[in-house]
Amino acid sequence: MHGFAGLPAQDTWILQFGAEAEVLAPASLRGAIADELRAAAAPYREPRRAWKGGRNARRAD
Repeated sequence: MHGFAGLPAQDTWILQFGAEAEVLAPASLRGAIADELRAAAAPYREPRRAWKGGRNARRAD
């Protein structure tokens, strides 16, 4: 059974608890959850460029 975004249901169940959860075992599940959390945090590591434009302006990437 798959949960959100093709992840196994157990992974999405664990991820819903955020920082309140820690997977202790098995090591493979712990690693999978750690990988997902690193990927989720990645956009927040780099400062975003300032948004210049109005509500309907297109953002140039």
